[in-house]
Amino acid sequence: MKELDLKTIQVAGEECYYLGELVEADLPECLFVAGFDQLLLGYEKKANPFFNPKYIRNIYTLTGIVKPVVFYKGRFVATWRREKGKIVLDIFEELTDKEELVLEDYRRVYENRLATL
Repeated sequence: MKELDLKTIQVAGEECYYLGELVEADLPECLFVAGFDQLLLGYEKKANPFFNPKYIRNIYTLTGIVKPVVFYKGRFVATWRREKGKIVLDIFEELTDKEELVLEDYRRVYENRLATL
């Protein structure tokens, strides 16, 4: 690892490694993440800092499928799929009524965007 010039950083009590410089950036409040994305594959399933391990089967199936997820306020809160031109959410994290309404607005915007592609 010394040959790679890896640097370390503590993230949620875990030592993580990186190359180069870390650039500070703001995350959007909501992202629709594709299945098999690096946010899902870059961590050991139970050590992923973006969701509670009790929801592991909502995201990773026993047959090796990694479902698309919704990243909202820094955590995975739902899976999503396209069904007949619509975006369908399966929310597994507890959200307030207000958060669900905001998430519905994001869903609608993403659905409309996909319709133009």
